[in-house]
Amino acid sequence: MSINDLRARMADIHGIDGLTMQLANGRQVFTIGSVVTSTTAFASDDEIEQAIRNAVRLPSVPLIAEETKDAPMSITGASHVGMSLKDMMEQRKRAMADGHAKLQDAFAKMDQATAALNSVGDKVAAEADDLLASVGQFTNDLG
Repeated sequence: MSINDLRARMADIHGIDGLTMQLANGRQVFTIGSVVTSTTAFASDDEIEQAIRNAVRLPSVPLIAEETKDAPMSITGASHVGMSLKDMMEQRKRAMADGHAKLQDAFAKMDQATAALNSVGDKVAAEADDLLASVGQFTNDLG
């Protein structure tokens, strides 16, 4: 149900034209003037309507005591997001460094395999040279 549908369905509530909705921390947060309520992200239309109607019936109560207004607070959680992003970046950097080390080890093994292959090639070539020399000597002896 859209916000406009909710407004039409609850036209009997004073100030319903000012109804807004936003998503926060996996919840739908509905605001009408100074009244705020929330539901789960997947709440049914009836659950949403019931939450809004219940919130409108309740008296307004300040969420934060007056003396704490001076203390800076983050209601967005931006500092947590910043740290989370920093942690994610560090994890990726470590993963990349681990991957780089694995590649270096793999290339070192490839270098060893290449050296072994070249050694085998040298031995086969030497054996071939010896065989050709023997065959040449045999044909010379026949000749």
